Amino acid sequence: ANGNVTLNPLALDMVVRVQEMDVRPLQPYLSEQVGLIITEGFFSTSGQMKLTSRSDTDPSITYAGRAGLDRFASIDRRNADDFLKWNALSFDNLNVSVNPIRLSIDQISLADFFARVIVDPDGSINLATMFTRPDGTPESSGSPTPEAADNEKPPVRIRQVLLSGGDVDFSDNFIKPTFRAKFHDLAGNVSGLESIAEKRADVKLEGMWAKQSPVKITGQINPLIAEPYVDLNLNISDIELSPFSPYSGKYLGYVLEKGKLTFNVAYLMENHRLEGKNSIYIDQLTLGDTVDSPEAVSLPIK
Repeated sequence: ANGNVTLNPLALDMVVRVQEMDVRPLQPYLSEQVGLIITEGFFSTSGQMKLTSRSDTDPSITYAGRAGLDRFASIDRRNADDFLKWNALSFDNLNVSVNPIRLSIDQISLADFFARVIVDPDGSINLATMFTRPDGTPESSGSPTPEAADNEKPPVRIRQVLLSGGDVDFSDNFIKPTFRAKFHDLAGNVSGLESIAEKRADVKLEGMWAKQSPVKITGQINPLIAEPYVDLNLNISDIELSPFSPYSGKYLGYVLEKGKLTFNVAYLMENHRLEGKNSIYIDQLTLGDTVDSPEAVSLPIK
């Protein structure tokens, strides 16, 4: 850190640089009740920090520059399994201030990442509950009333989030029967994130399911407001059905000779209420040879 410091009144104007600081020692600052355990991560930043103080208010702090968290890995405390991992996460043109609290970022880039996303039967998502106490309240240092929390929600603006090289292990236990999919090579962007209730950010992501079927995720979200908003559509097209022959042989008594499946899921979360709708389209389903299975249904399947 290089710059000017004044002691009375306290003030500073400094250029700050941090290079690959190991973040694992910060784990004790996360409550034991938080479900995230950091196993690796290196933080870097460079920017301009300013602090000004007055006798009648708390100090005002601003920081402008860029930051990054690379080679990050974490596990889910409850399941002892990988939760979030990535190779590179960068924040470009970062502007943050305290007193008043504000955050503005031109671009967030996330490359070569993995995430385990689970929708529980009650509609909650592990990405949110991972940082929630058992009583359902968010992990924080204070205990403001709900009214105060809404009024004090700081303004946040993120112009664009770029994603590339993503793998996501997704489980949906909200719909019945439950659905699980592994997505590969996810890439795309989320644009226009703001902590304003009327604002919606556009989501456009594409990738592959099981490395063979195209995946598209489109819609609008706003996770930065008191009542998060989600309106997303997930489309997986041309899933080859022949690999599912072990299931059809066991329960139907026939091998799946050919067929393709298209799966569509629509999620709408508004006012803390989640609605999930799904539709399945099967094209040219053809059953092949019979399979001797005691669990096969005794029906004229063909």
